Amino acid sequence: MKDLICLETNAIATEQHQSFEVDEIVFVANDDATNSVIFNFDESSGADTNKHGLDSAYMLLSELAADYIAHCALVGGTPCHSAADTVNNDPTALGSKTLADMITTANSLKAKYNAHDAEFGVYHVLAGTAHQVSSADATTLSALITLINEIKSDYEAHRIDDDAHGLIDTTNVITTADAQSGDMTVKKGELHYELIDRNCHTLYFKSSTSTVPFRIWGTKLKYKA
Repeated sequence: MKDLICLETNAIATEQHQSFEVDEIVFVANDDATNSVIFNFDESSGADTNKHGLDSAYMLLSELAADYIAHCALVGGTPCHSAADTVNNDPTALGSKTLADMITTANSLKAKYNAHDAEFGVYHVLAGTAHQVSSADATTLSALITLINEIKSDYEAHRIDDDAHGLIDTTNVITTADAQSGDMTVKKGELHYELIDRNCHTLYFKSSTSTVPFRIWGTKLKYKA
């Protein structure tokens, strides 16, 4: 037998959690027109072992490193450098999908990219110092996600900077979405009905910025004594 359950509460920017064992959940949200609700299943968004966060970071970092290296090699009448940057084009290669390997690559990529962006006279006509990565080097999964999302943003701005480049780089465009820790983000101002394909024992939730009301409908297994 199954009991229908309903959790009606508010998400705030600080992560909260609710423990209940359910085998099917439908999210019904969200009354707020400007914020989103971020859900994590069974593991806090701040945990370094958060599987969704590790997967999401790996996908973005893989493309960032590959596209940045290819960008450094573009020269001549087609985009976009006076000469290939062979000094800053070798961030530490990405190894396995482990936090330690991704941190090493991301921190190396930040240093190499910032040096490339700031250079002028050999590769660039002008330095692109408006596009420097300012996020701290990563030491945790949360910091890694913040860092690589900023690298993506700054690299994309650098790539289309036609003051620094002879022609902009239209080839090495980042298409992977920003990394995120949450298993599911309920979009702003919409009802969101979605079944999850797993059992959930503890639901973690937080808002993107401020207080967001939401409801969760689920069915809980009821065992006969």
